[in-house]
Amino acid sequence: MAQPSSYATLSDFENVYPGSAYGDRVGLIQRQQALIDASAEANSYIGDKLNLPLAPLAVPPAVAPYDRQLVRCVCKIAAWNCIALRGFKSRQRWRHDRAHRIR
Repeated sequence: MAQPSSYATLSDFENVYPGSAYGDRVGLIQRQQALIDASAEANSYIGDKLNLPLAPLAVPPAVAPYDRQLVRCVCKIAAWNCIALRGFKSRQRWRHDRAHRIR
């Protein structure tokens, strides 16, 4: 069975969304799995137009192997999945809940 892969690395993920964006409760393994899942989701969108799996760009190794826009989109999907995993409560909603508890 082929090893699941991702279009973005954990380093890319941290550069796009620092840890504070998705919370400290999301561990390293969960972030890596979120990137793999997000890459699979990206494949579901682009699979009708391109042959999969995408081949890395033919550039020097110092440059990212995949298009930066693809990497950013994968990071956005992964960050959303991490936020959904840990839960999200906006500051405004927190104030609303707190005000109703005091009454």
